[in-house]
Amino acid sequence: MSTKIYNGYLLDVSGLSGLMTLRTELRSILRETLSDAWAGEVVSKAVSAADSVALGRSPFVSLVQADVAAVLTRFSEALLGLRSTLDDARKAQLSGGGRDLPGWLSEVLEQGNALNQTVTQNLGDETTVFNRRSLLQGAAYWTRMANLESMRTGRHVSGLDVETSLVAFLDDQTGQVYAMLYADNQLLRDACSAHPALTPYAYWDSTDPPDDVSEAEWAERGALWGRLLGPDGIPGKAGVTLSLTDFWDIPSDNLDAHSARAALAAVPDRHTRAITLARPPYARHHSGPGCLGRQTHGGTAGG
Repeated sequence: MSTKIYNGYLLDVSGLSGLMTLRTELRSILRETLSDAWAGEVVSKAVSAADSVALGRSPFVSLVQADVAAVLTRFSEALLGLRSTLDDARKAQLSGGGRDLPGWLSEVLEQGNALNQTVTQNLGDETTVFNRRSLLQGAAYWTRMANLESMRTGRHVSGLDVETSLVAFLDDQTGQVYAMLYADNQLLRDACSAHPALTPYAYWDSTDPPDDVSEAEWAERGALWGRLLGPDGIPGKAGVTLSLTDFWDIPSDNLDAHSARAALAAVPDRHTRAITLARPPYARHHSGPGCLGRQTHGGTAGG
């Protein structure tokens, strides 16, 4: 099995206290970077919604429909489970010589059906109210909800990936600390790797080493990472994971003027967006930028 550790680093820290200091510094840097990334995503969604309004479409309609559908699906599944449980209980009651379920238990299903109707109506009302929000408020709301769904399910459903972490390893032979950086968001990854305490220390055995690394040094790196990762080769088991940013580090819905102006300046012009909108939906979805011609550059920083 090949080894690919493109996200490996040598850390210039001393012991646990030095590692914790580095984490604090990285979090401070990332919060500022995340603010700019957040502004870019929100402004992009807001302009996208404005384009939809210009075409006579409801802003965020696809997102609202998807969110409502997800809630109703989960509630319907819960209701089906309730019905199945009551049916099993009824069969058990009858097989035991009883005539029927207690009255209060028989009413549970009716209450569930009534609650289902209420939830459906409330979601419809909320959709109507939501469409009256400003485009910027709506964009901020849906960016937060998409990231919350990513955190809840573990699936990437947002253009703004905010999770970053370091997995640190201590080399028992030298006392040196190494780490693997996990950050799918390019802006956050660049902000982390620019810290002077992080020196790239990648390794792979699928192709030749970089020109500036000798074969002897490359072999040493391979042996080192093999020793650090252990027999399982799983970073999370062999090292200590330090969370740097996640959903809870997303800024508030209010954008500061500096970040909003910078994000707006990066939005493609109207002509470019019009060309993108003219493409078939399938082509737009698979070519990346949606109606704005913009996407957050990701890429896997895994090992």
